[in-house]
Amino acid sequence: MHSREQYLERVREEYRKAGKKGKTRLLNEARKRTKLNRKVLIGKLAHAPVPKRRKKKRGPRKRTYTPEVLGALVKVWEIFDYPCGQRLAPALRQEVERLRKAKELVCSAEVAAKLRHISPRTIDRLLAREKQVRQLRQNRNPSVHPLLYQKIPVKVASEWDTDQVGNLQVDYVAHCGRSTAGQYLHTISAADIATGCRFGFARSTRTTTRG
Repeated sequence: MHSREQYLERVREEYRKAGKKGKTRLLNEARKRTKLNRKVLIGKLAHAPVPKRRKKKRGPRKRTYTPEVLGALVKVWEIFDYPCGQRLAPALRQEVERLRKAKELVCSAEVAAKLRHISPRTIDRLLAREKQVRQLRQNRNPSVHPLLYQKIPVKVASEWDTDQVGNLQVDYVAHCGRSTAGQYLHTISAADIATGCRFGFARSTRTTTRG
């Protein structure tokens, strides 16, 4: 196909300048070489081909959600205890302005507007890297055998008798930051709800990672 078009391109100028007998001779020769119909050859040789439009190369797409938006999104995500995109999107629409007024979230009006309009799927995509770095579990409420609840007496906050001594609030924290490599502390602290008495202990842990 390409060779045929090159051949017709060379014959075209000669055909347009030739007389009637010359055109007949050129058409007969072109028909033998290209195997095209005579009417098709006349159309191709009598008129110059329409130049193809060159497609404009698109530049890189401008990022809608800049690092400033991602930083603000991570901050709100931390405030609301790391919810998924489906839960965080409605909270962003309702609470962004309140958080800005309370100085819990420091960002520009443009960034706040983008946070209010961000979709749940985009939230999950932007936070995928943070979830991986922080090693957050996908299932934060794994199923537990019901017999464990029978052996260990656990009450929710609404069932506490705050006047009775012995109801404890216990917190267990691993002070390792984003990575568990190296040496860090585990602490357990407990507070008696009725008396406010607090106690706890710390334990040093050292772990290594294999490259």
